[in-house]
Amino acid sequence: MQLLPNDRVVIFDRTDSGPSNLSLPGCRFLDGSNRKALRRDCTAHSVEYDVAADFFRPLTVLTNTWCSSGSLAPDGALLQTGGYNSGERAARSFHPCDDYTCDWEEHPKVLAVRRWYASNQGLPDGRSIIVGGRRQFNYEFFPKQSKSDSAAVYFRFLVETKDAVEDNLYPFNRVVRKYPPIPGGEPRNYPSSGSSVFLPLAPTPTEAEVLVCGGAPLGAYLYAKMRRKFRRALDTCGRIKITDEAAEWTMEAMPGPRVMGDMVLLPSGDVLLVNGAAAGTSGWELARSPVLTPAVYRPASPAGERFEEQRAASTARLYHSSAVLLRDGSVLVGGSNPHVNYSFYGVEFPTELSLDVFSPGYLSAGNAEFRPRITPPASSPVRLSYGERFTLEYEVATPIEEVKVTMMAPAFTTHSFSMNQRALFLETADKDGGNCGRQSPCRPHNAISNTLIASPALPLEDYTAGGSDLSHRRSFQCGRSWPNARPTRSAGESRRQPRHPRPTEQRPLCHPQDGETGFSVKLKTRVIKHNINPVWNEDLTLSVGDPSAPVRLEVYDKDTFSRDDPMGDAEFDIAPLVEVVRMNLQNVPNGHVIKTLVPCRNNCLAEESPIYSSDGKVYQDIVLRLRNVECGEIELQLEWVNIEGSKRT
Repeated sequence: MQLLPNDRVVIFDRTDSGPSNLSLPGCRFLDGSNRKALRRDCTAHSVEYDVAADFFRPLTVLTNTWCSSGSLAPDGALLQTGGYNSGERAARSFHPCDDYTCDWEEHPKVLAVRRWYASNQGLPDGRSIIVGGRRQFNYEFFPKQSKSDSAAVYFRFLVETKDAVEDNLYPFNRVVRKYPPIPGGEPRNYPSSGSSVFLPLAPTPTEAEVLVCGGAPLGAYLYAKMRRKFRRALDTCGRIKITDEAAEWTMEAMPGPRVMGDMVLLPSGDVLLVNGAAAGTSGWELARSPVLTPAVYRPASPAGERFEEQRAASTARLYHSSAVLLRDGSVLVGGSNPHVNYSFYGVEFPTELSLDVFSPGYLSAGNAEFRPRITPPASSPVRLSYGERFTLEYEVATPIEEVKVTMMAPAFTTHSFSMNQRALFLETADKDGGNCGRQSPCRPHNAISNTLIASPALPLEDYTAGGSDLSHRRSFQCGRSWPNARPTRSAGESRRQPRHPRPTEQRPLCHPQDGETGFSVKLKTRVIKHNINPVWNEDLTLSVGDPSAPVRLEVYDKDTFSRDDPMGDAEFDIAPLVEVVRMNLQNVPNGHVIKTLVPCRNNCLAEESPIYSSDGKVYQDIVLRLRNVECGEIELQLEWVNIEGSKRT
């Protein structure tokens, strides 16, 4: 989600989850390279929400925005980059308008490399820096202003922070110097998905602090995905003053464990922590125990007294939920879809299309008389330069002695990360007190290098009284699930989608070719009925005579009255796994990648295949691209088991 300067919010979803329930005025043909998406789609996968009018309209997005990133340009346009398949090298822009005629502008192949799970940060010159992404250890700039912008730049830090499950996706873009590791050694980036904020800056900032909260312990992703065990989320925050020469982390306890939480800067200078789960990690069906109780963190309070829990919500907001600050000081909270496709029934945590509004304490009825209201300027928008002084007029029902003016940079929020989020307290000099005030001069500092939003309804001071509230429920019926769609994707999953999607009965057949005897040992899974994206999640044990012989995997569409139809095949080698096992490595940290195999013409790998250690055992994760079929992938995990009495090891 992204708040725009005209007080509207752009919301979008991936384009390959099937049709939504929101029709487009005319059908669109999607990019053919996005093989999972519908070729002809008559439904919307993006909306513009008018907050003041409580009205939304469909937008047209064709390239796949799944797990993409974004930021606001200085002119208020949303620059949005990356995604999956057809969207992996795409850039998109949305220029706000008041007449409901604007729509997405898409440029499919303008990025230097694919950007999936990358992070964006707006820069003072109007460009955005795009950092990382899956299997991308580099950064680049957009828009491209010179030839030097056309190439990606190697960033060694991303290589140094990669582990077996890539716990460095959606990197927190804050600064460009190295700091000590956060105590405990636990990952905080996606998919472990803690959250991070740049704490509010003073009028003439000489100090800057970063707060990182929650996440999942090392190995939680693999435990949840492969073993269906959901580890307790982290319950600590780390706070570091990044301007110190010898910066060190200070750890604090949260009210409880939380992964996939959203941290939102409030104009009072406090931080709202909302959404998430108490166990598990990010990913399809990989979290349990939703955290319904928001918490407010007050940076200026004494250590140990900074968290204050708020009234609980009633809706679980897990994977793919989001939260964004609105111009009246409330927070829009929405989403949650921990499933591969839209799933509204028969699952523990259904796809959630509703929106909630969190109202902080300063918006309570008891504080209405103390809440200043900004007098709208004669013309809008108002453009300010760095260091420029300006006059701000306001009204308040009851005379107040002190008023603070906060300038906010609105964030692009996704996957528990609010990109470009900033808060700055401005220098003020009260010229007229009482019920009508003039704050002059107000001088913005160049610490915020992005579009800045003020609002006639934006509170200027935090008067906390009573509990905050999560209310004003709104609902978008924007999704519809495929018949019999499975809610999970894990080991042994076929990602094949037929040219004309239809429910099928699928089973994979696995058999190693023994190079010495010439016979093959065959095993097969159970049949998954009426499903175009089946998940087997079975353990199969193969007796291997010759580790150098490849293992062949075949997928079939089972028929009752005729021969089963082949739906693709692939081969993989177990020799690299056996080689690592024979090293007999000791005391290897959990999640440590020992060896990585890369896709090439001589194998069927769809992506890099890590061999890693977990609890003293060696595993290999494999994603295979099926052959002899239009498209399709299947995901496996290998573990070598020595059987007592076996002649070969």
